[in-house]
Amino acid sequence: MNTIETIATNFHHACMTGKGWQACEQYCTSDATFTHEGTMFADTSTLQAYAAFIEHVFTPVPDFQHEVLSVGVDERQQRVLIHYLVRGTHTGEGLPFPPTGKSMESRCMLVLYFENERINHAEKVWNDHEMMKQVGWV
Repeated sequence: MNTIETIATNFHHACMTGKGWQACEQYCTSDATFTHEGTMFADTSTLQAYAAFIEHVFTPVPDFQHEVLSVGVDERQQRVLIHYLVRGTHTGEGLPFPPTGKSMESRCMLVLYFENERINHAEKVWNDHEMMKQVGWV
C-alpha cells in the first residue's frame, strides 16, 4: 500500500468506527473541507464536522458498521477513492423521532483529496435519501 492509500484507509476506518475528530485529525490538514450533494450533510462543510457527525451516528444506530469494497488511488491527482457499504438498524434514541427498528444497507464513495500527504478535502457520493427511506426517516 502506498502512503496516501494508507493515510486514506486509516482515516476512513477511524471516522467510520466513530472515533471522532481526535482520531481523524492526524490524517488531515487543519482546514480540511467536506462536500456532499445530498440533504443529510447539507450543513457539513468541514471534515471535522463530518467526523463528529459519524461519531454521533452510533447513538441512534448502535450497530452501525462499514465494509470497504474497494480502494482506488490516483497518484498523479493525489486522490484516493474508497467505495464502501454501511449497515445498521435504528434502535437507539438521539433523533427528533423515536427508533423505527428498521435497517439500512447503502453503498457510498468517498473521494479524498491530498495535499502534502494530508487530506485537505473529502467528497462523499451517496444516495442519502434512499438510506433514509430504508430506515423510515422519510
